[in-house]
Amino acid sequence: MNKKMAAAWLICFALLLLMPGAVWAVTKDRFQTDATENTVSTEIPKLTKDNYRDYPGLVESAFNAAVPFRSQLISFSSLTDLKLFCEKSINDKVVRITGCFTAWNRTLMIIREQICLQKDSLHRSHRSLRHRSSGFPTGTVNLS
Repeated sequence: MNKKMAAAWLICFALLLLMPGAVWAVTKDRFQTDATENTVSTEIPKLTKDNYRDYPGLVESAFNAAVPFRSQLISFSSLTDLKLFCEKSINDKVVRITGCFTAWNRTLMIIREQICLQKDSLHRSHRSLRHRSSGFPTGTVNLS
C-alpha cells in the first residue's frame, strides 16, 4: 500500500469517526430525546448505610427513568407485543387480544385448502392409474 492510499484510508476512517458528531450537531433540534411522560425525573441516589440493601434497585429505577429514547422504546415494545405476540400487559397482567390471529388463521386455512386440493388430486390420480391396468406393477398406496 502506497502513501497516497494509506492517507486516503486514514481520511476515510477519521470521517467515519467524526461524521456522527457533525450530523448530531446540525440536526439535534429535530430529534425528540427527552421523556414525554408525565413523570418526575429522578437522580442517582447516594449510597448510605441506611439504603445499602435497596441501593441497586434504586439505581436501576433511576437509570430506567432516564434512559434515552425511553418513550419511543416503550411505544415500540407495546407495538411489538400487540402486533407480534397478540398480547398486552396491563399492570403486570397479560391480556390476550382475541381476533388478532385472524391473518394467521386465514393463511392456515389457505394452506389447508391447498393441501386438501393436492390430496384430492393424488386420490384421483391413484384411482385413474388403478383402473387403467396398463401392465405397470401396482401396489397398495394408503393416502389417507
